[in-house]
Amino acid sequence: MTTPDLGLGGARPAAPPGPATAQPGGADQATDRSAGDATATRHASWGVTLACIAVLVVPLVVAAVALHGKPWFPTGDLAQAQMRLVGFWSHPPLIGPAGRIGTTVQGSHPGPLMFWFAWPVYRLFGNTSWGYEVSVLVLAAGWIALIAVFARRRGGLGLLLTLLAGLAIVARSYHADTLSQPWNPFMPLLAFFLFLVLVWSVLCDDLVALPVAVVIGSYCLQSEIEYSLMVVAMLALAVGWQVGRFVRHRRDPASPVRDQVRWLVVAVVAGVLVWIPPVIDQVRHKPGNLTILYRYFSNPPETSIGYVTGLKVTLVQLNPWGNWLTGGWITTGGTPVPGALLLVLWAVLAAVVSRRDGRLLRLNLVIGAGVVLAAASAAQIFGLVWGYLVEWFWALTALTALSICWSVVLLLRPHLTAVTLKRLRLVPGVALVGIAGLFAVQASGIEPTAYYFPRQEAVLSSQTLAHVDHGKRYLVLWEDPIGLGGTGFGLMLQLERNGVRNGAPPQFRAGVQDRRIMVPGQYDSVLHLVTGPKLVAWRAEPQAREVACVDLRSPADRAASHRLETSLAAELRRRNLPDLAQAVHDNLFALTLNPALPADLRPQATRLVNYGEAVGVFETPAAMLTPSPAAVAAGARASAAGAFGSAPTCP
Repeated sequence: MTTPDLGLGGARPAAPPGPATAQPGGADQATDRSAGDATATRHASWGVTLACIAVLVVPLVVAAVALHGKPWFPTGDLAQAQMRLVGFWSHPPLIGPAGRIGTTVQGSHPGPLMFWFAWPVYRLFGNTSWGYEVSVLVLAAGWIALIAVFARRRGGLGLLLTLLAGLAIVARSYHADTLSQPWNPFMPLLAFFLFLVLVWSVLCDDLVALPVAVVIGSYCLQSEIEYSLMVVAMLALAVGWQVGRFVRHRRDPASPVRDQVRWLVVAVVAGVLVWIPPVIDQVRHKPGNLTILYRYFSNPPETSIGYVTGLKVTLVQLNPWGNWLTGGWITTGGTPVPGALLLVLWAVLAAVVSRRDGRLLRLNLVIGAGVVLAAASAAQIFGLVWGYLVEWFWALTALTALSICWSVVLLLRPHLTAVTLKRLRLVPGVALVGIAGLFAVQASGIEPTAYYFPRQEAVLSSQTLAHVDHGKRYLVLWEDPIGLGGTGFGLMLQLERNGVRNGAPPQFRAGVQDRRIMVPGQYDSVLHLVTGPKLVAWRAEPQAREVACVDLRSPADRAASHRLETSLAAELRRRNLPDLAQAVHDNLFALTLNPALPADLRPQATRLVNYGEAVGVFETPAAMLTPSPAAVAAGARASAAGAFGSAPTCP
């Protein structure tokens, strides 16, 4: 006989699953179904599951179509990411993207899985920048599909629809722009949601989930070091749970000991395989990247925000009406009260209801551990608490909401008819379709990311390619106070994609890989990318040839940026912050990252960055790495007159 799907809890099992009935496919299957009925139920459930996956993937398809035909010239971190995929098999990446890691030697995030996973689709779509965006969207679709598959293995239709409705909220709040960017803080966002579902599945004795959790957890950690504590602790919980179960039931002939050992071995092998590249890098280099990471984070250059602020930041992300619904990046400035109330409600319901369903009990164990680990992870942040550092916590908010809904249904179930409980499934189903529809509308208007002035990069690289000698080898240098060198990395990428051999000096090894490092004797000429008053200095240099210049600002924007630069520097000097005032001229982008910049002046600094600046490229002989003293003096005079607005624009 079959049992009906009652709300979130799925089918009522005829008997509680124990060691004798636990299966790798999930411990919550009813034991009194005939083989034919069970097959029919699975087929129906698979049909709904595939339909749900299709509904959630549609916005990503819309985004891919909307991005097609819109040229994108990656800059900054995104250009560095695509550099890893250019010549992938001849120079496979061994470590993750470069980060703000290290003091004397720049370090990278731990591993290269974000590049390895993206490469097949990138290659399939012709090694183009659009192909890279599509590859990131395909990965997001893959995470969504796996979440749906493992959610189906946990229970009935109501549970599946409610979990996926929460996932839809989170995905829409991340925005298609975020889910299409090959930036390391963004690429693991949905993968982390999947990771939590996988850990929950392992606790439900779904042993297939264990090696998958190891790979997905490693993907998150390798892409962004912020996940390290969460991933390591959660994997320890999952493995410890299965080891404990093995110890308790090892003498029971009906216990799935062989399955446990087999899947544990598979998980260990998978873990070893995905960490081989970082280990190879560690052996090849002195110091290796893992050593740089250990030294930097064991002795950070700044004091972390601490546990009190870390807890507040976590509670702000748990606000049921906050970031996970709106897509905001509120961190320390938000109120922790709604998030705290949500946790209290969750804890009360968990204490009252959890033991009625073992799956809910295990989900609550994942949520409780996750919240503690999230707060501990946030406490280790130093410097500014940017939204991208904590938006991955939204997965915990979604699972907490799921747990609360599940608990309420279990409380009400004795008082409701089976028909009413079935109708309750319409609520998350309608919500899923509606939110996915809103997400698709949002995705239809997506534009390539404007990160680090890609429109400027498009014009600059086109002009440069028209004037350089494709037979020469070029060292690329840059002085870029607005883009933090982002335009320089973009120029290197475009030169390489068009067959011009080029490289950077050794200090940029983390960003461009070993193979693009050039030292004297390895290049024929130098390309200097400069901005603002530096244009004056290089134009005064007789050995320099200007090959490109672009200024996308209107005359009104140039005047406005000059006024803003002057007033911002004057205000910082008035507040007795002369170093910060000088940074307005010399290193504006770094100024926006400086915690010492007064909060009320940060929007002005950001607005000044967004105005942009005139950017030029000059070619010089190989021996000329800096302009002559006379040219420097000319630039200094221009700087004294006002660095940004007063610098000459392009001819």
